[in-house]
Amino acid sequence: MAMENSINDLKRYILLSGIPLEFSVSKKFQEMGFLDLGEYHYERDGKSFSIDILAREALHNSDDKKIPSLYIDFLVECKYKEKNHKWFFIPFEAKAHKIEIDGKIKRAMSSTRSSSWYHNVIELPPPTPKKWEENFGWSIEDIRLGDLETCNKGVEVYKNGCNPASIQEAVSQVLFGTSHAFFEIISEKFIGEFSSRDKEIFIKIPIIVTTAELFIPKKYIDLDDFIKYKPDKFFKKVGALVLEPGIPLSLKKYSRSLREILLNQLRNSESVSEEDIKYVEEITEYFPDMRPNCIFIINYDTIEEEIEKIKKIYLEEFERYKSIQKKTLEMEKIQKRAKRPVKK
Repeated sequence: MAMENSINDLKRYILLSGIPLEFSVSKKFQEMGFLDLGEYHYERDGKSFSIDILAREALHNSDDKKIPSLYIDFLVECKYKEKNHKWFFIPFEAKAHKIEIDGKIKRAMSSTRSSSWYHNVIELPPPTPKKWEENFGWSIEDIRLGDLETCNKGVEVYKNGCNPASIQEAVSQVLFGTSHAFFEIISEKFIGEFSSRDKEIFIKIPIIVTTAELFIPKKYIDLDDFIKYKPDKFFKKVGALVLEPGIPLSLKKYSRSLREILLNQLRNSESVSEEDIKYVEEITEYFPDMRPNCIFIINYDTIEEEIEKIKKIYLEEFERYKSIQKKTLEMEKIQKRAKRPVKK
């Protein structure tokens, strides 16, 4: 009996280390066609940090020099939680309204769904001679998130209490790591060992995969009724959601410092043109204040389904982008032919 308890304890401690979950998540990404690049390491305030998994897939390999290849990177932080641990989230926006409960009119709060988010996309090298916005508008516009609910805070709850810091620690890890990855890919593209002028688009998406069950409120939250009724009257279980926690000042400062380091590297490189430097200055100017501003939170049991949904969103946008590019190129050809001198 003692031996059996010892084995169970050992098994529990190994699970709590997160290693089996990381291995399983990595395997799932590989089965979906992603390349597992291992842990993603970065430095902050003189200390080393890492995100558990960097998974990459080429969503589009282009043979056309005028249409970029498309790469998507998931920066994945894994959080193993025991069965009695649940994550509860609050909707991003709430509006007061009246609702009838058991024949009584109550003042309640309803969640409103955010339809889009700013994401981390960059096209390299510069899409000259056109402006960035004209060539790749959806890089700075919003992406539709389908039916995913957007929340702005969450808390971990278990049998004997709650842990407000648990989710925040994972959020901080992927936000800072994604910012670092965004600036790093620019550096690698221009002055890295494998730098090239091939047209490429890179998407960096932070996600947290957890074994904890995920819950969001139903259409109303009222303190008096919450105390009176059981929690299942107010919360529903979901497979995934979008967390928009806001960009803390520390992250803004960190991103600004990375931007300055990158620009100094480019300015000191003889292989980088003034045009390229100006392009990087423009596309990174507002990054520290706007991105990364959203994280996908996914329950482990639904990871394949949710990742496929996310890929579909970006592929649909990319198809729209290609269509716009082709029309633009066709118009340019027509204009060139119109300017040609008429042969006598």
